[in-house]
Amino acid sequence: MAWLIQSDSPGPVLVQDMGLTFTYKQIKNVDLIGRHNAEQSRDLRYLLDKKFLVEIRKDASEETLDPKTVKQLKDTIQQAQEVVQTQSNKINSLEEQNNALKQQNNELHSKMDIVLNEVKAFSERFPLEIRTISEAIRNAESERVSIAKERKALPKSGESDAEIKLHDKILALKEKKLEKNVKDLGKTVSESASDYKDTLDALDKLNL
Repeated sequence: MAWLIQSDSPGPVLVQDMGLTFTYKQIKNVDLIGRHNAEQSRDLRYLLDKKFLVEIRKDASEETLDPKTVKQLKDTIQQAQEVVQTQSNKINSLEEQNNALKQQNNELHSKMDIVLNEVKAFSERFPLEIRTISEAIRNAESERVSIAKERKALPKSGESDAEIKLHDKILALKEKKLEKNVKDLGKTVSESASDYKDTLDALDKLNL
């Protein structure tokens, strides 16, 4: 609720009994000093009558509304404020997530650039070795898939439980050795690579 008054006089306008001064075209909400006080102001009434001040908007005051209507208005305002706050919180949360993703993306790109440069430098120094390493890493991918298929087929192999456990243990050891070899190969060409996949991505980008 507001009672908005605007100055329509080129010079400053003083509402002496309210202690308010308006500059040209300035708008003030005189409800801020109380609707009752504003309506009792003789100076304000005079300046409005003489058109030095112009009434822009005058909402109904709480005094002229029944309590039920006042409560409904306050509840509506509160609900609107809660909706705005909820939306603001959501926006802030999305901005934080977006900034975190941007930072993560920047870090990944920066790291990938380092890995690319290291792999490129190694390939230029050791052109034959890089081909051997590249082939070994790619073959490891196929071997890993083969181990996974073999492990999945064990329950249907017809072997005894003891034989299945032994076979599974052998496959686990084989897989562990494969992982170590691939990791060592990846680190050979790029110290900054987190694992062989970083190295493999770099090899693909460089067509090696």
